[in-house]
Amino acid sequence: MTRQNCSWYIDLGRRPLWSPPALPGVEDFQANYGNSDTFPREIDDSVRFSRSLKLQWMLVDFLMFLWPVTLFCGLVYLLVRGKHRDLSLHISLFAGLGMTTGVLVCVQLYEMYGGWGPPSPEFFGGVGLALGVLVGALTFRPARESTGKARSK
Repeated sequence: MTRQNCSWYIDLGRRPLWSPPALPGVEDFQANYGNSDTFPREIDDSVRFSRSLKLQWMLVDFLMFLWPVTLFCGLVYLLVRGKHRDLSLHISLFAGLGMTTGVLVCVQLYEMYGGWGPPSPEFFGGVGLALGVLVGALTFRPARESTGKARSK
C-alpha cells in the first residue's frame, strides 16, 4: 500500500506465477500498521494497493529445486554410464557441481565478511549454473565406437 511518499508492505507468501495471491484489504494493513504514526487513518483516492513480483526469490527457489536434481542425475550418470556417454546428463553433473561451488563461494564470503545474510545467493547460484553448463559442454567427449578390429596404418 502506498500513499504519496510512504509505503507499507505485507508479505503475501510464495505462490505460483499463474496464481498470484489476492490483494490484501485495508483491514489487513490496519491490523499490522494501525499503531504506526505514518499510517493513514482515512483511506482516500491517494492510497494505492499493489502486488510486486519478487524475481530474486523466484530465482533462488528455482535454483534450490534445480541443484539437488542436477546433482542426483549427474551422480547416477557417473555410476551407471560405463562406456556410454550422454551430453545432457554430463552437463547436468557439471551444472550441479557448478551450483555447489557457487554455494560454497557464497557461504565463504558470508563467513569472511559477515552481514545479515549470504551475499546474493541468486548471483552465485546463477554463475555456478552457467559455468557448470559451459564446463560440462566443453569437457564432454562422446564414447568412441570400438569395432573390435585393430587399426592398421
